Amino acid sequence: VIINLLSTLGEAKAQTFSCDGTMYLNQANILYEIGTSTNPFTYAPVATLPSSISVDGFNALGYNPVDNYMYGIIGSSNKVVQISKPGGVITFTDLGAPIGLPAASGATAYYNAGEFDSSGYYYVKVFTSNNIIYRIDLGTNIATPIVLSQSVHFADFTYNKVDGKFYGVDRVTGNLLAIVVNTLDLTGTVTD
Repeated sequence: VIINLLSTLGEAKAQTFSCDGTMYLNQANILYEIGTSTNPFTYAPVATLPSSISVDGFNALGYNPVDNYMYGIIGSSNKVVQISKPGGVITFTDLGAPIGLPAASGATAYYNAGEFDSSGYYYVKVFTSNNIIYRIDLGTNIATPIVLSQSVHFADFTYNKVDGKFYGVDRVTGNLLAIVVNTLDLTGTVTD
C-alpha cells in the first residue's frame, strides 16, 4: 500500500498534478483518490494502468516536486511509468528501464517503495531486506545504487524536505528508521 500526500509547494503545469493536499493510493493496476472528509476514508478509483503497458500493475508511487508528475515502477520489472493529468484525465506513460536499475527478481519481485527528494531524484527500493536503494535521475534515465549502512525492509518510505532524511518503518523490527543519503560517496546512513 503506497500513499503519497502532495504537499510540496510547486507551480503546477497543465498536464501535471497540482500541489493541493490530495492523497492517492495505488493497488495493483488502479490509482485511487483518497477522500479524507469522512471517517472512514473513501477510495475512489480514478485511473487504471492500461494492459498495453502492464498487466502486473505498478508500485513505488512517488510525487516529483520539480515537475509535478507522479511516477511508479511497473509490476515486476524495472520500468518507470509517468502519471500525468492532461485535461483532467489521468494517463500513464511507460518511460522504460533506467540504465543501472536491475529488474526485481525473487519471490517478492517488485519495487514497492518510492519517493522523491527536493531535487527531483527518484529513490526506489525492492521489497526485501537488503542494504541497497536506487537513486534515479529521470533527466538522464540513469539509476545509481546507494549502499546503506545496514539492511532495511520497508513497505514504503517518505522524504522529509525539512531535514533531508528518508523515513520508513522496518518490517522486520517495527522500528522507524531514518536514512541520510550522502550524495558525494553514494552511501546512506541508517539510524533509529
